[in-house]
Amino acid sequence: MKRTPLVRKFYRMKRKPIKRGTGLNRKSVRSILLRECDKLFSLYIRNRDKVCQVLTCNKTNLHCAHIFSRRNINLRWYPDNALALCYYHHLHWAHKEPILFTEFIKRKLGERRFNKLLLKKNIIETIDIKLVIAWLKDENKRR
Repeated sequence: MKRTPLVRKFYRMKRKPIKRGTGLNRKSVRSILLRECDKLFSLYIRNRDKVCQVLTCNKTNLHCAHIFSRRNINLRWYPDNALALCYYHHLHWAHKEPILFTEFIKRKLGERRFNKLLLKKNIIETIDIKLVIAWLKDENKRR
C-alpha cells in the first residue's frame, strides 16, 4: 500500500503518545472505578446469599454469577441480576447449560421479576458509578 499524505498522517496520529504529566486519563479512571464497583458488588452478593443458590448445594466458596451479562451497564450492579453460585454451578452449569439456567432463574425470581429484568436490560440509562460505589460500601457495612 502506497503511503499517501493522508495515510502518513494517520500513521503519525496512531503513534502519538499520551501527554505526560496529566496523570490518569479518563478511560483509565473509569476502568478503576468499574473494577472497584465490581469487587464491592461481588462481596455484597456473596454476603447476601451466604451459600450456593442451587437447592442441592450448600457450598460457601462462592462466585457472583450474573443472569444477564455485565455488558448491560444498567443491570451490572442490580441485585436481582446476580446470585451466588459455587464454582461448579457457575462455570459448569450456568455457562454451559444456559437454557436450564434460565428456567432455574425464572423459577427462583418468578415471572414478574424476570420480566422486569428483561425490560430493564433494554432501557438505556446513565449510571453514576461513584454513587453505586457509595451505596455498595454502605450495604457491605450493614452486613
